[in-house]
Amino acid sequence: MVALAAQPMMKLENFDLDAPFGSVTLVGIGHHWDLHAWADFVGAEFMPEHDRLVLEWRAPDGQENPWGSPGNDSSGCRLVFNGVSFFQISPRDPAYPSSESRTVASISKASLSETKFRFQNSWDAGEPFRLLVEFQDERRIEVEAESVSLERLP
Repeated sequence: MVALAAQPMMKLENFDLDAPFGSVTLVGIGHHWDLHAWADFVGAEFMPEHDRLVLEWRAPDGQENPWGSPGNDSSGCRLVFNGVSFFQISPRDPAYPSSESRTVASISKASLSETKFRFQNSWDAGEPFRLLVEFQDERRIEVEAESVSLERLP
């Protein structure tokens, strides 16, 4: 776990979640990006010298409309977090097959506190949050950063 000084609210640069909690779809750069149905999570790269984290997904070859958005022929996408102040990865539950490590169960905005009620139906402008990515194998990646942008992979 990397924990630095508290940051102001993370800015979602060019996308949003289709719901503030329990989402599996990002909406941005002209498309919907379903990260559950077809896309496989391929990994995370943390660059500490730049306080940057990259999470990347790839669509399988030969799938028609793998992102759930007609016309989106991207091979993959990534979320690029800049100014990372908190980054935590939990262990996976080994009871699940390893293939479940690649499948997103939900993406949510989560309050900074580790309380029982971390999710909300709406967020006020300027209200800080972390982005929480949960996988089918119970693994969780939680990030707090200054900003995060969605990038298309050709």
